[in-house]
Amino acid sequence: VLAVGLNILYGMYTTDTVADAQSLVDDFGDITGMALETYAMNWYKVNLAVLFYPSIIIGVFVTGSIIPSMLERGLIELYLSKPISRATLLGGKLAGGMVLYGSLMTTILLAVWAVIGVFSSMWLPEFLILIPAAIFCFAAVFCFTSLMALLTRSAAVGIMVVYVMIALSAMLYSRETMFYSFIKGDFGRAIVDGFYWTFPHIEGILDSLSQFLNGNAAEPWTAIIQLCIFCLVNLALCLLVFKRKEF
Repeated sequence: VLAVGLNILYGMYTTDTVADAQSLVDDFGDITGMALETYAMNWYKVNLAVLFYPSIIIGVFVTGSIIPSMLERGLIELYLSKPISRATLLGGKLAGGMVLYGSLMTTILLAVWAVIGVFSSMWLPEFLILIPAAIFCFAAVFCFTSLMALLTRSAAVGIMVVYVMIALSAMLYSRETMFYSFIKGDFGRAIVDGFYWTFPHIEGILDSLSQFLNGNAAEPWTAIIQLCIFCLVNLALCLLVFKRKEF
């Protein structure tokens, strides 16, 4: 809601500028039109940068209590007394968190896209690829959040561990400049690389989205494959831990 409101305020503030630019386009043609397109493109890029990570961080906060609340004394025994398997129970909770985040993210990004399109008269459907990209990244993070919740039974601990992981993941994506400058040995760099390949490549997805909006060739496949592996491994560990956990 805040993101949509800020975009509306910005659009209202720049309405006269856009109208003046559009009249110049009508008078002078493509040169000013390119400037207007750049204005709209920058608006889309700002929203990409501002919404991507905060949406995941807020999503973790909102959904972080789903698994711990299920594990509360008395409630978990009630769940397990039902004629459903533990895998089905856990899968239903995970699916519920994904649906919650996905519906909120889809609504917000569609609203932001509509606001930018209405005020700038530049509709960029490529911006909407942020919806599946954000949901995909959140799925990997949510599986890890759920694993931490199963291990600790604490929403706060799980959320804080995930926030640290997200921060380290972003730092490790630029490991050549952030770590290699003072880590000279091959062994130390191998450890950094190990953490890099262990943590989810969320920053790689964001970088590919930026390249895509710029019209450049994006190569997100390494990040996509790594995120898929990270998500599946954590999902398997969630099922294994929940299946063997005593209540």
